[in-house]
Amino acid sequence: MNKLFLFSTLLVLSACGGGADSSVPVSPTLSPPPPVIDDSEQPSTGEYLSNPSFSSIVTLDNRDPDARIDYGEGDLQYGELWLPRQNTEATPLLIFVHGGCWSNQYRLDQSYGFASEVADNYGIAVWSLEYRSTGDVGGGWPGSYDDVVAALGKLSSLRNYGVDTTRVVLAGHSAGGHLGLLAASQPEASQLSAVIGLASIVDFVAFAEGASGCQRAARAFIGQSYSENPDAYNAANPVGRTLLPRVVLLHGGQDTIVPIAHPRGAGFDVIEISEAGHFDWLHPETRGFARLLDELERLFSR
Repeated sequence: MNKLFLFSTLLVLSACGGGADSSVPVSPTLSPPPPVIDDSEQPSTGEYLSNPSFSSIVTLDNRDPDARIDYGEGDLQYGELWLPRQNTEATPLLIFVHGGCWSNQYRLDQSYGFASEVADNYGIAVWSLEYRSTGDVGGGWPGSYDDVVAALGKLSSLRNYGVDTTRVVLAGHSAGGHLGLLAASQPEASQLSAVIGLASIVDFVAFAEGASGCQRAARAFIGQSYSENPDAYNAANPVGRTLLPRVVLLHGGQDTIVPIAHPRGAGFDVIEISEAGHFDWLHPETRGFARLLDELERLFSR
């Protein structure tokens, strides 16, 4: 992986906040400015790193995936698979949906360090999904969501790699968590053991009312304002849907991109790590990452 290329892209990032009034409609014919990710970083506290930056996530040590598995015919309809070094016929699987405010400015390469760590040190296969995002042909609503559902429909093909398809958890980070929760309302999700939201955007309608960069990106994801197309906003909202597998939400008390009041206000039970920010769940030196692995171990042993 080319860390120099990744690092150069980080130079355009700044705080995720501020911007236009949320009441201003987003025209589907205009490209909004790309959302930006908070790149601040706090020092480690005690045994664990706390509130790591986005740049520290994308520059984690990693290795190449073991396979690429397409779930559709489009260039962006695929997932990359990391297998444990000691792979067996009973390897559990984590399907991971990356975040990035639904924008094509962010791709699955941000998950390389996370996927490498989970596969190599914890014996769990990771299938990290790429999907069409806002700005891609066919991306946004409902294409991005349709892609995640389509990937679940290809789960049986992973048996060829020694994956135990009876022990599968779907996890998504931030906007990827939103897509994962939505996908959990479909029949394809019945084969999952659980869905995990990591710093997830849960109540899409409420989130899209705000003025931060990622909240404006939520409106760009739909392509219209709520007043122009309330049906689309409600259809894109996990709240009110029947979610088939067990739902686990992990959230940081220091998350400034998706504050913890957001999932709590949606009526879901939330597991809070008080010192965690938005990206802790993807960094192996954090308490949030350790808690995620504890949850996976518990879910896979059920």
